[in-house]
Amino acid sequence: MVVRCIELEVGQRGRGFWQLNTTVLQDPSFCKVFCHLYARWRHLRGLYTTQIEWWEDLKRWVAILCRWWGQEMARRRREGAKTWSRRLCETWKDGDYGQFRDASEALRAHYEAEAHSHFVQTGREALEQDERPTLYFFSSVQSRQHKSYIEGLKSGPDVVTSPGDMLEVARSFYNDLFGVRRTEDDCAAAFLDAVAGRVPEESVPDLEREISLEEVERAMLSLETGVAPGGDGLPAEWYRTFWPVVGPDLLAVYREAVRCRALPLSALVGHITLLHKKGERTELANWRPITLLMVDYKILAKLMVLRLREVMARVVHPDQTCGVPGWMWHS
Repeated sequence: MVVRCIELEVGQRGRGFWQLNTTVLQDPSFCKVFCHLYARWRHLRGLYTTQIEWWEDLKRWVAILCRWWGQEMARRRREGAKTWSRRLCETWKDGDYGQFRDASEALRAHYEAEAHSHFVQTGREALEQDERPTLYFFSSVQSRQHKSYIEGLKSGPDVVTSPGDMLEVARSFYNDLFGVRRTEDDCAAAFLDAVAGRVPEESVPDLEREISLEEVERAMLSLETGVAPGGDGLPAEWYRTFWPVVGPDLLAVYREAVRCRALPLSALVGHITLLHKKGERTELANWRPITLLMVDYKILAKLMVLRLREVMARVVHPDQTCGVPGWMWHS
């Protein structure tokens, strides 16, 4: 007998950041419980000195509730799968083929629902007709996850593979890339003075008007769904589902931020995820950084864009057609 031992180094993948499983938003029981708890959370507003502080804690409470509910849904699905599996075996032994078909259909529906969550990770827009959770299906998910996995990074002439060393390489790289750079005030002033296009004086009061609930809702509805949220884990779908409840409070946050000239702390934080572009995977410059921002921050940014769009045609040159509604390029 020959015994051979093979040692393999398997990279450890982090758990990543939590984000809301949007399927819970389709559960009427969850929506009812959320609205009940939200009313109680709103009564705690008086314990905070600012609306912004209360909003920051509110998002943490929402995340705790959604995590717990998602875990309960997963537990109930597992228990349901076990029940249908036992019933499948029992009906087969008893020869009750009608009950056997019912149990088989229920079990298949369960596993197709489980496969749907994996399907979302494949990045495809729709399931093909009669597609089933096969080995190829799940291999496509693992292949996509592997493409985002970094096994090592160059540090000078060497390639480091330990998590701590790779994090240090990434920190140094992006600190140089996104770090604050000193600017020449005189040069900046001269550049701005040379800009010919300016917002007309009569349009300034309209641009600086107080934020209304209607325009916040319009900005919220213009955001795309199915997009990864920021660090709080709350996507655009959550805002759409509970907008009648959270909309007025978010408006109060925006008005306070404008008045105090200070955004919520979470709005100043972004999480960088990397997509491999081309070339060596150990070269960090070959990875495209994408910053995931909070949706409440993106709503405010979209609101500003929609306001600026109203005067864009009076600021940019006629040859510049991009970003101006109704303008088309002519040769």
